[in-house]
Amino acid sequence: MTLDEAIQHCKEVAKESKEAELTYARENAYETAISCKACGQEHEQLAKWLEELKQRREAEPVVRCGECRYMEPNGHCTQFADDHIRPSVSDFCSAGERRY
Repeated sequence: MTLDEAIQHCKEVAKESKEAELTYARENAYETAISCKACGQEHEQLAKWLEELKQRREAEPVVRCGECRYMEPNGHCTQFADDHIRPSVSDFCSAGERRY
């Protein structure tokens, strides 16, 4: 799943949850309606965070020398282990030379 797909999914779940909340409220199933409301709010917040992440990623300078085995084509490191720090250009390229 891509970041854009995750954002879209969260927005869809939030919308569906709001619709379900109204349906259950009309049926006097208030506990379920409250649960749907909470789910919708959580997915709205998650979509906002994912959109912020997308904006931050797009704003970062991209390293494209291809030396990192965890590097995606857009220049982002996909390794999230604690012992892996997102490398800089000088970590990849000899003498800090940028290769794009």
